[in-house]
Amino acid sequence: MNKKITALFLAILMLVMPLAIYGCGDGDKTPIESLTDDTDAPGSNTQPSDDEKDTEEETEPTYEPDPDAKFPGAAGVGSLGATVYFDKIKISSIKNKLVLYENDFSGENPLEGMNYDVYSGYSWDKDTNDFSVKALEEAEGAEADYVLAFEDPSSVGSLVYFGDPKWNYLQYSVRVMISDIGQGGAVIYFGYVDSKNYFALEIGAENNTKINVYRVENGNKSLVDSMPYKAKLDEWFAVGINMKREDIDIYVASTLIFSLYKEYDPEDAYWGGVGLGSWLTAQSWDNLVVKSNETGEILYQNDFSDPESLTRDFVPKQYSGGSWGTIDAWTDYWVIEDDDEEHGKVLKLNTAAYSGCVVMVADSIGNQNYTNYTIDVDVRRDSGAEAWLVFFNGKDDKNYVMWNIGGWGNSKTAYETIFEGSKSTGTQIDDMYEMNQWYHVTLIVKPNAVYGYVDGVLKQVYTG
Repeated sequence: MNKKITALFLAILMLVMPLAIYGCGDGDKTPIESLTDDTDAPGSNTQPSDDEKDTEEETEPTYEPDPDAKFPGAAGVGSLGATVYFDKIKISSIKNKLVLYENDFSGENPLEGMNYDVYSGYSWDKDTNDFSVKALEEAEGAEADYVLAFEDPSSVGSLVYFGDPKWNYLQYSVRVMISDIGQGGAVIYFGYVDSKNYFALEIGAENNTKINVYRVENGNKSLVDSMPYKAKLDEWFAVGINMKREDIDIYVASTLIFSLYKEYDPEDAYWGGVGLGSWLTAQSWDNLVVKSNETGEILYQNDFSDPESLTRDFVPKQYSGGSWGTIDAWTDYWVIEDDDEEHGKVLKLNTAAYSGCVVMVADSIGNQNYTNYTIDVDVRRDSGAEAWLVFFNGKDDKNYVMWNIGGWGNSKTAYETIFEGSKSTGTQIDDMYEMNQWYHVTLIVKPNAVYGYVDGVLKQVYTG
């Protein structure tokens, strides 16, 4: 009997002890929480649970300004009397990989958090009603997309900014559509610290012939850089601005347009010979001008009114892989002749039978004075398979770069680099040109990038 009572007492005691343990100690803590700190010391067998692991991995990063970044500031948009629309604005921290501001204008209060100012040199009256949220249809039958609209041509110099002026090391992106240029197009603001310190990117400036970057410092406005540019109207394009620690990259329509404050090794700068050429195409050239971007000095100019300039100023070359080298009497094919009333005398290559036909400006080959310059020339296809070759960066016969315009059977355009006689072809774009029509080609050869235009339209950028 006593054994039975003893067994029953032990069974009851085993049931009661856990309840006593849970009920005593530090309030409502579980046994794990009541353990000493030694449990989590190095060498402990205690491991975080799966839930704790997920919590640690999903912890969002916090934004911290970079102490070494030179360009702080908020971002913004505006108009110089243009009818312009903005969408999908986003500001991200490059360092922290964190979205700091985002607005697709579809929320309940899409204009909340916006601040208004006036672009330096203009007189907008800060009428907040000039900015509105509007529904635009992307395509017939498509759901309307809400965008930020500015549609008052009489209001010039608007500036609306968002974000924290203390932010830095940022990536800023926005979609833009210009419907009417107005007095100067759309403006993208960045590095906005206060009303007297910021940057402004003008797209469609000077009657839609330029894209300019201005900097306002302590209220003083100065031009930082400028490029020929013609914005396409009524088409959406993206603008991206990377404000890095010490320099700023600006992309428009997925093309790098400006690299501001970026240092480069002078030994790697683009410089050297300028030339004109053909691949199986008869062609005409006129009004060749090579001008320094820094001083405006004319390095070379020829309107081909003097036939003697052909043999005096030019040197025949063969582009690698071509058949032109078999021709000794090259002046039988490169000639200066009368053309139409508008162009007068022009330089002509009057055969489409040979490939790799090149003439180089004689004093430019390997000449370091030909650096940071712009090439302008009028060109025309007369017969044959392709369009034109424009040469730059010519050190010698085996080291140069050419812009192959309308190559590959007048279907594509690309930069081709020849280094020690070996050729590499860069990105090709679809491109073609009409026969018997004059075009204007511009190559802006900067120390660390080359910009190629046809009829004022930026086609391609070369960065080596």
